[in-house]
Amino acid sequence: MRRTVLAISSAVAIGMLLKSGPAAAADPTTADCLAANNSSVELRNAHRLREARAQLLVCAAASCPSDIQKECLRRVDEVNAQIPTITFEAKDAAGRDLSAVKVTMDGQPLVERLEGTALSVDPGEHTFAFETPGQSPITRRFIIQQGQKDRHEMIVFGAPTAETPTVPQGVSPPVPQPPSAPSPPSAAAAPGPPAAPAQGTPPAAAPAPPAPPSGTQGAPPPVAPSAGILSGPPPATPESPNPGLGTQKVAAIVVAGVGVAAVAVGGAFGVITISKKNDANNLCPASQCASQAEVNMWNDARTTGNVSTALFIAGGVGVAAGAILWFTAKPAGTSVAQVGLAPGGIQLRGTWW
Repeated sequence: MRRTVLAISSAVAIGMLLKSGPAAAADPTTADCLAANNSSVELRNAHRLREARAQLLVCAAASCPSDIQKECLRRVDEVNAQIPTITFEAKDAAGRDLSAVKVTMDGQPLVERLEGTALSVDPGEHTFAFETPGQSPITRRFIIQQGQKDRHEMIVFGAPTAETPTVPQGVSPPVPQPPSAPSPPSAAAAPGPPAAPAQGTPPAAAPAPPAPPSGTQGAPPPVAPSAGILSGPPPATPESPNPGLGTQKVAAIVVAGVGVAAVAVGGAFGVITISKKNDANNLCPASQCASQAEVNMWNDARTTGNVSTALFIAGGVGVAAGAILWFTAKPAGTSVAQVGLAPGGIQLRGTWW
């Protein structure tokens, strides 16, 4: 339906253009039609839609070739849909409508007076100037969107505006200062030394000090603070930034060290055991010993082997316990531990929280 209405409006516009005067009475030639068609494409790309529509109306004339005429008629509808429209409403300061308002757009006349109708404009940023008799001109800047229809703008002449002092760019506005306190009166000049009394005249008695106010008799005078002493709480002592390893980590190092030492000693006993076992095996193979000395050699080999095995087990336990203590340690000051050696192993007592 809308396309049909646009087509009818295009046809009416074409008829009005062809009958508008003697200069337009002559039908455009084929060359004119081709030139108008090409020009409409360039103007449309430049967003000069109103001029593009005028060229399309030329190449849509009946004297143009049928294929060009049909193409121009089709594009007239597209351009009409893209041309924005805006309606200006003018009023005076009392709110009365004004129609005798001349409008220019970007310095070019747009309308001589406002009739309350929508005005076709090109999309983009435009500066509009409004003039009416007896009022100061008004200039407004609008950004018109392509395809925007029936945009409404109110223009009020003679409206009061708040005057704001202009501050040059880069200069800070003055800051109001509070009224300065009155300067204290100048101190009187210090009196000089008293004149010596005349010979034979008794010296005048020194004036008595002023009596203290009632309720303060007998009270000690206020003591002025000594110079260099500041009032207030003493400064806080900064905490130590490095609390140390902590008891549990120290215990972990000790336990792991003892375990490593036990493993090392166990290794030494293992070497001795192997040597003794070889000697005993050379004297009496398969434990078939003929003398007590040979039997004692096998017993010594078994004893050192047992010691080596015990030390290896204790050392492994010590290393494992040290690792557990190290990786489960909390901040310093939260654990108590005691480490010592016990018969057949390592003794560890402590409390962690």
